[in-house]
Amino acid sequence: PLAKNNTYFCLFAVTHRKLGLQLDVNTDHISVFHNGKHVRLQWSDTTSVKDDSLDIRLINSCSLTVSLRHTVKFRIIRHTKIWKKYHDQQNYLGFYTLDSHHLSSSVHGLLGQFYHGVEFEVTDLHPEVEGKSNA
Repeated sequence: PLAKNNTYFCLFAVTHRKLGLQLDVNTDHISVFHNGKHVRLQWSDTTSVKDDSLDIRLINSCSLTVSLRHTVKFRIIRHTKIWKKYHDQQNYLGFYTLDSHHLSSSVHGLLGQFYHGVEFEVTDLHPEVEGKSNA
């Protein structure tokens, strides 16, 4: 019938070709590929990776903040879901944009779904009747 379906993300991949960046984030670790170098971070680390084009900060064993020069700033948080019924827990990822006003119109994937506005048109309007709002 009306079953509740939840979606949990366990991997995010972010690529910025102009900056030479590939960022792979999963519930176990974070891999940063930048200008031919590879850095692997553990969620238990408190560290940062920084240069002229990017600033990546990992804190509190659960919060990764990424700033890409003149384009976007976002945060990925590792959450833990606990199922009391099964005495089990599972980590999953949340993706939050902090600043996206410089994103290109060619952005796509998960981020593109939320960045590109939905085009719509309101038609067949009825005049408002006094005392009754028209929604």
